[in-house]
Amino acid sequence: MELTLMIKPSMLGQYYERHCDKFLVYGSVGKQDYKRLGWVEPKGFVQSAAAMAGVEWEQILLKRLMEDDTCEVINLKKSDDYEVTLEGTVEALKGLKKKNKTIYLYQACFGTTPSFAEKYLASYDEKDTKAMLSNRMFPDFIKAEYIHTEKKFRLTVIDAKNASFLKLGAEIQIALYVEILKCIIDDNDIDNCYVNEDEGIVWNRERITDNCLEHAFKLQDALA
Repeated sequence: MELTLMIKPSMLGQYYERHCDKFLVYGSVGKQDYKRLGWVEPKGFVQSAAAMAGVEWEQILLKRLMEDDTCEVINLKKSDDYEVTLEGTVEALKGLKKKNKTIYLYQACFGTTPSFAEKYLASYDEKDTKAMLSNRMFPDFIKAEYIHTEKKFRLTVIDAKNASFLKLGAEIQIALYVEILKCIIDDNDIDNCYVNEDEGIVWNRERITDNCLEHAFKLQDALA
């Protein structure tokens, strides 16, 4: 029986925390395959309290950035019914203008590119199971800093997590986003940007004060 797994970065990150193959497959298999596998088909998506708190934290951070005069926010999610695309993200990156302040892109849309698929997904095409990466992925924030010595913007991937400490899953998730972003830059001839390959950032939440706990980590540790 042929089976296709549509894997999301967040699901992959959770796999490295739980080390549960079934959990990864259950979250990645298509709805049409549940019956064939003898599993109970999900009747609908009900957002959990944890997921709602995560969205709330993301919105708190977005509001703070928009009120901060020392930075600029490009909100690619223009409205609730606006569909952000990879093409729109590429256009926004190409259109970045040199400024003396940090620019944050909110809700950019990532997708796999030919070079990413060739490098990372080709070896997963087996006779019975094919692994694919979701073609609509949304890292929370991309930090764009103009580096004068390079005459380009350095892009750092940031994810907001409603937890007070840094989790391995968040590191794995961001590391995957970084690898995808590098391929997006190369495959779309974006010559005014380069990707920060040294570190990723997680914005955690201090439970009592709602202060942002910034945790930067070395990407090489997550990719090892």
